Amino acid sequence: MRKLRIIRSLRCANYSLASILKMLTAWEAGKEQADILKELNTPVDGETIVSACDKLIAFLDEASENAKGVLQILLNMKEKYKKNNPPL
Repeated sequence: MRKLRIIRSLRCANYSLASILKMLTAWEAGKEQADILKELNTPVDGETIVSACDKLIAFLDEASENAKGVLQILLNMKEKYKKNNPPL
């Protein structure tokens, strides 16, 4: 279950499955002292820096859109709360 939580959290942070696998492999190989951020952020073999940057930009665009959606939901909830609970 711990691994699944780690994977889910990292996917929510828009890390690729390849990067997560590389980090988990290093961790399971007994490299508890491994630099996790380095493992996650170093491009996978065969991946050019340009393609890694392109993926990152796409992930950041998606995360930005998701954040805007969450913000809109929160604003709608706030407005609904105000209407249903007027000030005393």
